Amino acid sequence: MNLKQLEYLCEIAKYQNLSQAARSLSLSHSTLSLCLSSLEKDLGLPLFIRNRNKLQITSEGILYVQTARKMLDLRNDLYHKLQEYKDCQELRIGLGSGYSLKIFSRILGEEKEKYSKFYVDVSEGRRPLLLRQLEKGSLDFVITAYQHMLNLPDMKSVLIRKEPFALYLSREHPLAHLASPVLTVPAQTDFSLFRRDNFILSSKETSDGSIATRILEQYCPGHRILCHINNTASIMEMVKYQMGITLMPMSCIFSTPVCHELNWCIPDEMYHRYVQLVYPKDHIFTALEMDLFDKFKEYYNADHLERYVPKD
Repeated sequence: MNLKQLEYLCEIAKYQNLSQAARSLSLSHSTLSLCLSSLEKDLGLPLFIRNRNKLQITSEGILYVQTARKMLDLRNDLYHKLQEYKDCQELRIGLGSGYSLKIFSRILGEEKEKYSKFYVDVSEGRRPLLLRQLEKGSLDFVITAYQHMLNLPDMKSVLIRKEPFALYLSREHPLAHLASPVLTVPAQTDFSLFRRDNFILSSKETSDGSIATRILEQYCPGHRILCHINNTASIMEMVKYQMGITLMPMSCIFSTPVCHELNWCIPDEMYHRYVQLVYPKDHIFTALEMDLFDKFKEYYNADHLERYVPKD
């Protein structure tokens, strides 16, 4: 007995006529009749009583057909699940910030049906670690930020957006009047006026920490750093309570609500970090991947960060 025989038997039971069942199965009458006789011989039981123009199913035949249909349903369900697995595209992506993860979660949540064909494996971490994983082939893509566009061997980088830096300070700071409330266009201020302040910066190894250090070297030589912390929310809380001031990307206002209780300002020369998609040069994008990353760029720019940047 095999699944083909089960299909044949179910068709015979459906039509109760060998000729009609044979036409439905695209078989000859003699082939189907031989198959039924062979099955009954193997079972040692009659499954149908043969009349002139009609086959009458026996009680044994009813039980057999019921069981055969269940087995065929299981087969069809298995094939369907295997096809879904076959069609499911694995996406291994590295995200270098909590804001990127937040956007990615929004996309997958709001576009469930469209991206249901993705099996997504997300790694979150610092840029050097994610890029090493990308080079080893354990990630397909990385979305990260750096102080310039990356130029890595065998890799390609595509800009998602440039994010300008701002100086954040408490509204109780003695020089708070030189800055604007966050969520308004930041005032352009001489950063050298803050050279005697204590600065709280991101970790030295991060692009945010590196860019902040470059700004301080230009405007505040001999500056004092209170501490380095690898947590934006903690830094902003410390600024709120006047433990120091900080230099961070303007995009922090979208991921760190405590920023809204601060003031901010920008220097006369803008500094940026570059949010970018990094992937192997030989990677051929599928249509679904292209759509996903177009959507990512769309969502990333939907906050309209540019409205807070003074126009030239």
